[in-house]
Amino acid sequence: MSASVLRVLSPSRRLRDAAGVFGLTIESGEPTPPAPDEPALRALLALRAGSVALVTGPSGGGKSTTMRALALRLTRAGARVQRVDTRSLARSRRRVIDLVPGDVHSALRALALGGLGEARLLARRACELSEGERWRLALARTLASAGAGAWVLGDEFCSLLDRETARGVCAAVRRWALSPARPRVVLASAHEDLPAMLGPDLLVRRPLGGAARLETGVRAAGVRLRIEPGTPDDYNALAPLHYRAARPATVVRVLRAIGRAPSGDRLAGVLVESRPTLNAAWRDLPWPGRYTRGDKRDRATRLNRELRCISRVIVDPRWRSMGVARRLVRAALASGPTPATEAVAAMGALSPFFERAGMRPYTPPMRPPDARLLDALAHAGVEPRDL
Repeated sequence: MSASVLRVLSPSRRLRDAAGVFGLTIESGEPTPPAPDEPALRALLALRAGSVALVTGPSGGGKSTTMRALALRLTRAGARVQRVDTRSLARSRRRVIDLVPGDVHSALRALALGGLGEARLLARRACELSEGERWRLALARTLASAGAGAWVLGDEFCSLLDRETARGVCAAVRRWALSPARPRVVLASAHEDLPAMLGPDLLVRRPLGGAARLETGVRAAGVRLRIEPGTPDDYNALAPLHYRAARPATVVRVLRAIGRAPSGDRLAGVLVESRPTLNAAWRDLPWPGRYTRGDKRDRATRLNRELRCISRVIVDPRWRSMGVARRLVRAALASGPTPATEAVAAMGALSPFFERAGMRPYTPPMRPPDARLLDALAHAGVEPRDL
């Protein structure tokens, strides 16, 4: 069709008048949609499990056309397709913990993997979250329900996010792709900086009016982070983000993570070390008898000389999923003033950054009084959560 002709079904009078200003002719009929790029589609359909692809390019270049064509072919082939949907979450009044499928532990594990593993967010309604938090929630609930080998598609990926938050969401996507479910993830965005943040296995560039260009093995730019001594003011800046409102009983050392961002250096996270509590039933698991023998004064002296406790690790939401917590813990272990370090982690099994940093996990056995209480509750027909 000539460029001087517009094909429109039932054009209005105003459209006819406007076309006349440009000297255009209007023919009746639906406009022909742009055809998807076949080589790009074949490359996307050949993605292996656990791979991430990114379709990028300027608005109008055919990204959405490619995503629609991919979804149609996958559906016709009987593949399981899940879409990342943030729009419905912006209107939802359901709470975060109720939006992720599976049992409670599976949901918490999914939220932690997406960078939402903090207690204060569980009771928030989805419509109350920030745009970045909604993207993380959408990824968590989509990928948690996708199942093994599923396809996860997301258009307008990170379009409304600030770049620091976008980098964290990209890191969460990479972690999800490497999870046991190993989904195939295909995302589309016009932002030119996302390839360096995401490091896709396949990059499809859709220029205006040209054939798609394919790139493989794009590497993500490393997170520029430095760990250095901090101050109580650094802890105070991030303390409201921790689920425990009370301060640690003692603060003997603070480490901070400073992230390099386009807008300058940012406080990405803090770690607080405290003196150990004098009585801890779990301590005999890693150090049998070491801190239980002798009188009370001897035990206290030995504890304070040999042991420090990591009492807080807090990461700015924009820097989650980028290994900040792991690097803080690793730095604390490498530079600690004592030969031994301990930490009590409520989410240790779901967000194992202590273990990834080199610490060894121990799970204390259930205390006999707790076992008797659970047994009594079961006989009375009372759920422990109802207490």
